Amino acid sequence: MSDQLTKAMQRKPILLSLVGFAVLVAVGIVGFFMTEEQGHELSPVITERMVRYSFTLENHSNQALEQTEFKVFAPVSQTPFQKVERIEASLPYQLETDALGNQTLVFSIQQFPPFGQKSISISVWLKLADRAAYDSPLTPESFLTPIVPGSAGYLVEAVSQMENASGPLQRLGSANRWVHENLEDVGYVAEDRGAEYALRELKGDCTEFAQALIAIARSEDMPALMVAGFPAQAGNSILQASDYHNWVMANANNQWRVADPHAGVFDNDADRYIAFRLFQNQSGDALNSQRFFSYDPRIRVQMN
Repeated sequence: MSDQLTKAMQRKPILLSLVGFAVLVAVGIVGFFMTEEQGHELSPVITERMVRYSFTLENHSNQALEQTEFKVFAPVSQTPFQKVERIEASLPYQLETDALGNQTLVFSIQQFPPFGQKSISISVWLKLADRAAYDSPLTPESFLTPIVPGSAGYLVEAVSQMENASGPLQRLGSANRWVHENLEDVGYVAEDRGAEYALRELKGDCTEFAQALIAIARSEDMPALMVAGFPAQAGNSILQASDYHNWVMANANNQWRVADPHAGVFDNDADRYIAFRLFQNQSGDALNSQRFFSYDPRIRVQMN
């Protein structure tokens, strides 16, 4: 009996140690989610990045153009996740900036010869953060106005199907998942069809995915706005027209978050997204959510 008792006593500290370890792990996991939900965020990681994009302009008429104009977006000067350090272009330009920090480069081209071509290349140096790191002019209360009626059946149905979640951050994540899993991606569509179409028909491209999430978030009193720009591919600094994309910035626990329901990304990889346009009213911009540049109809423009 004494030998059995001795062996039992020897095993007891090991069992207690294992139990203690399990408790510590459980407390750590709970503590992590509580920390996230209560707003005590991890410190952002900031990386420096340079991106390039270029265009070929062609006068396709047999007449010289005395003056023509080409406008193209530049990255937003500063958002919670990015800060532009410097912009250089191969031709002189004027910089237009609005209250949200949206930037447009305006190129005035003199004496464009018949059937002539001109190339414009743009390089931008910026800092990107994996979570909110910079001040920005965005005021959350400016992005709460409902974009569909709160009593609309299609919205009520969508919200009822979402996973139960206790706090704003988890609720926003649940909405992002619902849109990602329930809307059908139909490929690029030139026309912005809006949140009502997206939630009624449960389909669209990245624009409709973003607008559906914004409608749900605002119905839950969470500020949200649409963003247009480019996912920054690792190791590739050349931007391609086919990568132009729409996603969402939403505010939960007094912190801006990146949400991309089309790609199924939520509150993660914010430093992979370079914002070129913030939309106050979804696509109510002079250049809509599909447009990256505008130009004189007498010329042709191709993004290289």
